[in-house]
Amino acid sequence: MSHKTKHAITRQQQRGIPNRELEVVMEFGDMEYRPGGAISYTITPAKKNTIIGDLKYMISLVERSAKIRVIQGESGKVLTTYHK
Repeated sequence: MSHKTKHAITRQQQRGIPNRELEVVMEFGDMEYRPGGAISYTITPAKKNTIIGDLKYMISLVERSAKIRVIQGESGKVLTTYHK
């Protein structure tokens, strides 16, 4: 998390915006350059749908992958894999 001004800390607290949500907006939001060298971050509806779709795919992948075991040798090569 980047450093925040006293004003930003006060407004964030007043508006009940958790740090993790702020981090998500800054990590995944679209950037827009503003006057004075500032940058605005926003998660648009289209971006939100893309992120949610990606997360749903990741959840599905983790569910399927949890049923698999991979055995790796000392050399780093995969020796075998199987369903648990």
